[in-house]
Amino acid sequence: MTKEHSEKKEKNRNKRNKPGWNRYHLFSFFVRFFIACYFFGIYLTNRELLDISGFPKWSGLYIISGILLLDFVTRFFPLKIHPQGMKKQLKSEFIPTQAYKNDPTLTVEDLKKLKAMNKEAFRGHLLYFGICTVILVLYFIRIIGVPELFLVTLAFWVGDMICVNLYCPFRHIMGNRCCSVCRIYNWDALYTVFPLIVVPGLLTWGLILVAAVQAFLWEIAFNTHPERFLERTNKAIQCEHCPKDLCPMRRKAFFQSLFSTKTKK
Repeated sequence: MTKEHSEKKEKNRNKRNKPGWNRYHLFSFFVRFFIACYFFGIYLTNRELLDISGFPKWSGLYIISGILLLDFVTRFFPLKIHPQGMKKQLKSEFIPTQAYKNDPTLTVEDLKKLKAMNKEAFRGHLLYFGICTVILVLYFIRIIGVPELFLVTLAFWVGDMICVNLYCPFRHIMGNRCCSVCRIYNWDALYTVFPLIVVPGLLTWGLILVAAVQAFLWEIAFNTHPERFLERTNKAIQCEHCPKDLCPMRRKAFFQSLFSTKTKK
């Protein structure tokens, strides 16, 4: 990467350095929420329509699967609408710090940090797959069926946006400062559709395959280019270079200002 290219990327990022919400994620939250409400309404009237196994008869399942697939596929590319945490593994998004330019060798502290990040990922996976285990046990003992698993998938899809827009339990379990430094950020696609792994079908396993490839590439990048995931070596994920559109502290301050204003009135 040339110096001019690096400076240009940093300048463009600083232009977006304004407080608030990431528009992509906020828009996604409302779209996902209303779609989930629609399918829940379908479930209440005719749950059999939500049987996504095999080759579904209802066209609505193909449409929602296409929406999910489009969401997953766009993450393979560094789009401007995506926040830094989602694309930090990409070479094109890496902005080396001066310290890393001077000595592109990971320090002992860097290696310790990477090891700690793996432990963070383990805790995050433990939380998620623990929840999924309970759900799948309910499925195998026939308390819930395929339509319910589909609704769980939609709930996870909406929950993903709740995590980045409002509150993220994974951040507290893992000890992350924010989404930009999250060790498992791009696991969210696989997290969304994993409950469907026990449902054989073109749509279910197709979505899981794409999501699994995405998580696999993320892990490959983490292990082959760890410098892209460390704040000491990557300017793009440091606080001073962050667009702050997904900053939990900014959102907390925003809500506090809202309530304080109402109190004054």
